[in-house]
Amino acid sequence: SVDSLLAAGDAEREFVRRYEEEERFSLSVLAPIAAEGMVFVSPVATAKASEHQPSGGLRITAGRGAPVSAVYRGTVISVSTDGDASSTVVVQHPSDFVSVYSGLGDIFVEPGQRLEAGQCLAHAQRSGDIVFRLWHSGTALDPREYIAF
Repeated sequence: SVDSLLAAGDAEREFVRRYEEEERFSLSVLAPIAAEGMVFVSPVATAKASEHQPSGGLRITAGRGAPVSAVYRGTVISVSTDGDASSTVVVQHPSDFVSVYSGLGDIFVEPGQRLEAGQCLAHAQRSGDIVFRLWHSGTALDPREYIAF
C-alpha cells in the first residue's frame, strides 16, 4: 500500500506538471459562460466575407477605408504600427476578453481610452482587409462563435 504522507516522487511531479501544462490551454470551454450577458457587435458593419486564418483570427473584407469599431465596451491597451505600415489596436473587455484588430490605417484611439461597443477606433487600410482576433483568459477563440458576421 502507498502512504499518502510520502513526498511526491519525480515521476509524479512530472505527471502533474505535464497535466497542468496541457490543461492550461483548455480553458476555452469557460468562454461561453464568461460571455453570458455580453452582446458583441461586428467590428465592420459592411463586412462582405470572412475567412478563418490558419494562424488564428478572422480575415474580414471590410473595403478600403471602412470604419472598424469596438466589438464591446472596453479599454484600449495597445496601439502599434507593423512593418508594413498597417496598425494594430488591442482592447481589453470585461470578463477577461481581449479583441485585436490588425490591418488598420487611420487610428482614432490611444492607449488608456475607454470605448463603447460600436465606437469607431480606426479605418481599414488601403487593402480593405483586416484581421480580427478574440481572446478569453489567454485562449484564442473563433470570433464567429460570438459575433454574427
